[in-house]
Formats: sequence, C-alpha cells, structure tokens
Amino acid sequence: MTVETQQASNFNPGFLPLFCLLSVLLFYVWRRRPRLFPPGPKGLPVVGVIPFLYRDPPRMLRDWSKKYGSVMAVRMGRNEVIVLSGYKTIQEAFVTKSDAFSGRPYSLVMHKIFHKNLGLSFLDYNQTWKGQRQFGIRALKGVGIGRKSIESRIMEEMEYYVEWLVKMEGKPINLRTFLTSAVANVIANIMFGRRFEYNSEELQKIVDIFEESFSLGSTGALFYMTMFESSLRFVPPFRGAYLKISANLDYMRDFIRRHISTHVESFDKNDYRDFCDAFYAEMTKEGNQSNGDFHMEQLVHVIQDLLVAGFETTTSTLLWGVLCLLHHEDSKSKIFNEIKNVIGEGGFPQLRHRLSMPYTMAFIEEINRFRAVVPITPSHKTTREVEIDGYVIPKNTEVIGNLWSVQHDPEIWHNPEQFIPERHLTSDGKFASSDKILAFSLGPRRCPGEDIAKAELFLFLVSLLQKFTLHADPNSKSPPSVHNGCHGSAFVPSPFEIIVNQRR
Repeated sequence: MTVETQQASNFNPGFLPLFCLLSVLLFYVWRRRPRLFPPGPKGLPVVGVIPFLYRDPPRMLRDWSKKYGSVMAVRMGRNEVIVLSGYKTIQEAFVTKSDAFSGRPYSLVMHKIFHKNLGLSFLDYNQTWKGQRQFGIRALKGVGIGRKSIESRIMEEMEYYVEWLVKMEGKPINLRTFLTSAVANVIANIMFGRRFEYNSEELQKIVDIFEESFSLGSTGALFYMTMFESSLRFVPPFRGAYLKISANLDYMRDFIRRHISTHVESFDKNDYRDFCDAFYAEMTKEGNQSNGDFHMEQLVHVIQDLLVAGFETTTSTLLWGVLCLLHHEDSKSKIFNEIKNVIGEGGFPQLRHRLSMPYTMAFIEEINRFRAVVPITPSHKTTREVEIDGYVIPKNTEVIGNLWSVQHDPEIWHNPEQFIPERHLTSDGKFASSDKILAFSLGPRRCPGEDIAKAELFLFLVSLLQKFTLHADPNSKSPPSVHNGCHGSAFVPSPFEIIVNQRR
C-alpha cells in the first residue's frame, strides 16, 4: 500500500460534516454585525474591501455611500471601519460629538513604524495629547519660538527659491523636487532655525525619502493598506513597501536626532530661536507638572510628525496649483494682474496682501477644494459608545471621514468636477471663504500647521507668478490632466515638467 493510499484510508468521513459546520459558523461570525450597527460592503474574507480601494479610494467610498448611507461600515481587512460621508455627518461626528470621535485606533503597523505612544499625530485622545497639541499650536503660531515670525521664515526661503529658478530659466524642470526642498527648508527653519542648500546631500536624501515613501509610485498606497490589515506586511508586494518606509523613517529620526543634539548644545534659555528651543525649555522648566510628557524622544517624534504632515501636503497642493495654471491661462492672467496692482512687479509679497487679492485667494481655495491632497482623514477611534444618524457605534471602533465627498458634493458645489475659482467670489468680487472646504480636516484633530501651510501656498504661488511665466515643456507630452493623479499616502499629481522664464 502506498503512502498516499494509506493516508486516504485514514481519512474519517465523519469529520466532513464537522468541517462544514465550522466553516458555516466562521462565515456567519464574519458576516454578523452588532444590532443597530451601520450597513456596508464586507468585501472578501480576510482582506475585506482593501483590493477594491487601490485605484481611487475616496470616489469608491462615495459611490458605496450612495447605496448604504452617510454612515456605513466597511470591512478593512478583519476590522470594521466606520466611513462618514457628507458635511452634516462629518461635522456632527468630528465637531459636535468630538469627544467621542477624536481617539486614535491601535494599529500594529503604525505602532511599529511611528511609535504610537510618541509624537502628536498618533497619540490617543488623552491629557498628554491635549497638552502636546496645545503647546504645538501655540509654538507654530510663533509664540515663544524666536524673534523671526513664521512669515519672515517663509519669505527668507522664497528668495533662495526664486534665485534657483533664475538659474534654471528656459530648461525643463521637475518642480516637485525643488518645491519639496523649499518647503522642507521652511519647516527646518521653524524647527531648527536653519536651512540647507538645495544641492546638499543631506537635504536631497530627505527629499528622496519623501518622494519614495509618500508621493509617487505604489509604495505609499501599498503601505496604506497594511495599516488596516497588519498581516499584509508579510505578503509581497506589501512587505517591500512596509520595509522601505520603516527604513526611511528610521533614517529620518536619526537625521532629526543629530540636529537636535547639536542644537541643544547652544541652547540659551533667554533667547529662544525656534520650535526646538521652545520644546527644550518646556522640558527643563522647573515646577512644570507636565514635564514628563516633554522629553527628547517625544521632541524627535513631534518634529517627525510635523515634517511628514507638512512636506507632502504643501508641496503637492502647490503642484496641483501649477498644473491648474497650465490648463487655465485665464487664471494666470488674473492672478498676475492682481500682483501688478497690489504688490507691483518689484515688490515683496506679504501675507497682508491677501486682503487685496480676492481672485488669488479664490484660486487657492479652489485648489484646496478641487484637489485636496488628503481626501480621507487619518483614522479616528470612538472613545465611548456613541449614536449617530440612528446607528450605535461601539467604543474603540475605527472611524474615517471621506472629506472628498463634501468637496465634490453637487448639492453644495455647482459642477463640482470642474475647476472654477470664481465660485469663491461674491457678486461684488470679494473673496468668500467656505466652511465646506475641509482640506485641513476639522474638529480637535484639525491640522495644527494649517496657518503655516496657507501662508506658504500664498507666498510661494504669488512669488512664482510675480517673477516668472510658466509654460509646459514643448518637447514632452502635454501636462497631465488635472482630473487624475496618484493615490498613495496622499493624492498627488502625476509627474510633469515645466519651463520658467523671467518676466522682463
């Protein structure tokens, strides 16, 4: 008797009904949801709906919400994730009931890579997070971080950026790399009180890390999926993305530690130069009961979080703006006319000029509506059982908000798929900001660097159009469409090159 025959003869047919029963029970448990829990798609066993979200997550979630409602449950891997759509529902959860929706869920992947108990972005909703956020907002608004204002730090970098563009006149350039360098220097100036030359190896390594991890290619998108199903980190190609981003963030933290170390050696408690000094002063302040929350590794991770949040969002929003300018010649003319009339061709753009440049502000507002680079909020978590729209959400349930569903809602915006800056102007030509623009999220988890990002968008964009004309490279393909982009950790435009010429 062969081995195969012997094994077959040892099979007990009585186990077959038991196996079928267990399979049915497991399938029932997988399908079953609590009473009054929202409906929604379950997808496939183990991975849930993850395979269906690879190409265009916000649009797919919006389409599902049309069937299941503004509060729906979506199976991400083995976890149920509540997806909120529409302004009324998102505002109710993250603002009106913010105490119940502002937690951060535990993710094994995020815990391993970002160190969940450190920094600011991934801390849970508790007193430590509240203290760290309050300090961060105060510092980022310029209180106690030196004599230089945030505006002056951005304007200082603009001079270097314009100088570099002059050298590149007439040549096809990939604006992303150098915009990322400029934005990185603004953050470095705020954090460490210093900047790096654009051709420095240290800066270029950091820029490469961000482009590889969060901007282009599939790495960011694949890693994003592992956040919802941690077992994917063992499966190619997700494993490669997980290991790459893990190594990149380790390098970034070492980079931050080096600069903190040299910075602290010259610390003067009577002269704060930047965020690093303000944080270190808080660490060493006598009689401060919250000193235990302020320590060196916390500083490293706070700076890491601010770098990750500030680099990609601002750079990609500026790139979307440039791409929209290439497709809308009339917008270039209108913005330049405001520059001539308000600032002059030889003046220096300042934030106060925003009040007198309504079309420019409307253009930036429309970029944030039309192409928000973070169309879905980072994951929240319920801190208690809570009711919303007639559904009961248990404590410790993961929740995300589909901000894209608000900014492309035809009931709020006429022709939402079209880029129309004029929609943000009143009948008498004044700029009208909207609370339905959620590019920086809303509620307690709203982006703490919002004011800095808005200042950068205005000053960089105006400086670019004041000094240069922008053209698509005639020797390459037409600029990519403004209606498509790359979905990863952020929504970014496809790569393109431009030619800049000085205005004379």
